[in-house]
Amino acid sequence: MVSFMTLDAVEFVPFACLYEEQFDHFNALMYESLVPIALLAAAMGTEAALHIATEVRKRRQQPATAQMKRRPVPRRTVASRNISRTEVQTKVHRHTFAYFMTVLFLILPVIAKRVCQSFRCIDFDGGYDETHRYLAVDMAIDCLSFRYQAMTAFAVVMVAIYPLGAPLVLFVMLWKQRH
Repeated sequence: MVSFMTLDAVEFVPFACLYEEQFDHFNALMYESLVPIALLAAAMGTEAALHIATEVRKRRQQPATAQMKRRPVPRRTVASRNISRTEVQTKVHRHTFAYFMTVLFLILPVIAKRVCQSFRCIDFDGGYDETHRYLAVDMAIDCLSFRYQAMTAFAVVMVAIYPLGAPLVLFVMLWKQRH
């Protein structure tokens, strides 16, 4: 129940059942950090496709409306229509990004926690001057392995995106709206 309350999808959904191999911390890190980016890309792509479809539809209708006789429309109305289209497009773009940032605001603590857990290793005495290092959050990952090095490199990039980048983007968005 606690995993549901913290919005930690990896803890709530049993992903280990879906994998033939072990679902470890690195898999969870990739899932939790790449899915929001993929969802933002899909939302922005859908928004762009809808915008292109609307523009194509307008251009196809334009020659037909040019041939039809219409009563003259005051200049002020035409100009306000053009402005409102631009404003609508800007609002749609802002809403898509704002919705993403709202969801990100809710899941950011979970992602930041997972990313920051990727660096802490614990040393164990193996006897005879031998030590073993394992990831503190997942003892199945050896801190001397290539998998750990790859996970650490990925986690460094995700630190720049989530714990540092997302709050910075939120700050800039709020700073622009500070009237």
